[in-house]
Amino acid sequence: MRNDHTRESCASRSSRASLRRRGSTYVMVLGASMTLTVIGLSTATISRIRTRSTVQSNNFTSARLIASSGAEHALAKINSDSNWRTTYNGVTVTRTIGSGAFTWRVVDQGDGDLADSTSDPATLIVTGTDGGASYSQSITLSSGSSSGSGTQALGVMWGVGDEGGELFSISDCEDPINTMTVYGRLKYDDDGFIRDVGREIEAIAIDRDGTAYFVCQRDVGDYDHPVLLKFNINNASTAQDNIVEIVGEINWWYDVTGLAFDPDTGALYAVGVVWGHYNPDRLLIINKETGAVMSNVGGVSGLGHRLGRAQDIVFDSNGQLYALDADDYHDCQVYKVDKTNGDITDIVDNNMGNHIFEGLAWDSVNNRLLAVRESSAYLYIISERTGHNTYLGRLRDKGIEDCEAIGFLPANAGASGSSGIGPVQSSSAAKRLVD
Repeated sequence: MRNDHTRESCASRSSRASLRRRGSTYVMVLGASMTLTVIGLSTATISRIRTRSTVQSNNFTSARLIASSGAEHALAKINSDSNWRTTYNGVTVTRTIGSGAFTWRVVDQGDGDLADSTSDPATLIVTGTDGGASYSQSITLSSGSSSGSGTQALGVMWGVGDEGGELFSISDCEDPINTMTVYGRLKYDDDGFIRDVGREIEAIAIDRDGTAYFVCQRDVGDYDHPVLLKFNINNASTAQDNIVEIVGEINWWYDVTGLAFDPDTGALYAVGVVWGHYNPDRLLIINKETGAVMSNVGGVSGLGHRLGRAQDIVFDSNGQLYALDADDYHDCQVYKVDKTNGDITDIVDNNMGNHIFEGLAWDSVNNRLLAVRESSAYLYIISERTGHNTYLGRLRDKGIEDCEAIGFLPANAGASGSSGIGPVQSSSAAKRLVD
């Protein structure tokens, strides 16, 4: 009996030990599984945090740029309205740019009434938002004289030759040959060596302060993509080199053939060609400080047409965007385009004939479209009535070959040195909004 009892006790202890071992093994496996699960969850969490951090950083940068556009928009509106203190008293202006938006308002932080006295200080408050980020800027405004040499005025057309890169101006487009000034080839500083910019300058847009922005497709440094250049036309001289600043490379695969400033937002629009594809050419917004593409707005198409060989774009004084196309090489068209998505909203069939027009500009003094023809650089007024274009002159007579870029100071710029409203000091308060 003892032996049987002893054997039973041994067997029982062995069974319990085996269970304990199996239990320990299960606990160990479960623990390892939980550890791997925790590690996996931690890795996924870290990845999400990093991704969200990157997105938030990009949104914050975009919000800051949008706020800058909002400030430009506000100053443009204020300077074009002699009764701005009454117009914008208690008013908040909102505009959408791509995936973001800006708001601005002008306040009298003294007594709260912007309109009661023209001598009260005024503060412009601008906020740009994109995604989950915002950037706010407070700017103290002052009346005074704008900077600049005071040599440039509205109604002067500027342009550059495509083949030689010659900068020129025309003070009276009704008499272009006799009122043209040619400033010679644009130059750039190549590590201390002053070189010609070269050929294939495809676009020009002039900011309110007289800074002209150009796109050059080649012959500037070692860039593989189109390059954004800038030069203040107030400094144009026939006696010395006109040296442009290289802003940066435009990260677009093919040519960029048009530039235009939106008079409502101050954003710099561009048109990017999509060579060899059935997709329409693209409407872009680029950063004028770096050249980087900020937004790919959309393909320019609609009403059975598409922008297939883009030549130029331009805004009129009311913010209507026009695009010039030469898709089939024989029948140029001008389209009205929705700047928010690239949709063609109207076709300006103006009977341009069997010619390619390459440069498009808006004369804000006379409220008219001008275009320059590829062959011999003929200058025309472009009418929205079929067959009513007006020939003005041949720029080739003054040595300008194959002109592809023309432009004017915007209507709200004013002559350099004129009275205007501008910032005298600014302070910024940035805020990230995190989920």
